[in-house]
Amino acid sequence: MLHLEPPAFYLMTDLALRLATLRSEYNKGQRRLGELRREEAEVRETLLRIEGAMMVLEEMVGPEAPRSTEENMNEPAEKGLPTQEV
Repeated sequence: MLHLEPPAFYLMTDLALRLATLRSEYNKGQRRLGELRREEAEVRETLLRIEGAMMVLEEMVGPEAPRSTEENMNEPAEKGLPTQEV
């Protein structure tokens, strides 16, 4: 005799599998978020060190120090001169 399971059994099995998949994805997302937060902290620390080094060098060089490349690229536009296309 052939025994068929009721459709509700398959629905519950599908739901349980989907729940397991969602939990797994959630845990992966939580781990990735932790990684990104650690990476952000490392980048912030690096930027603080760079900023500190820049401040020391600016004090040593004085107000006549050359500006950064990005600032120099914006200068022609500020004076109404044509800018160089990159």
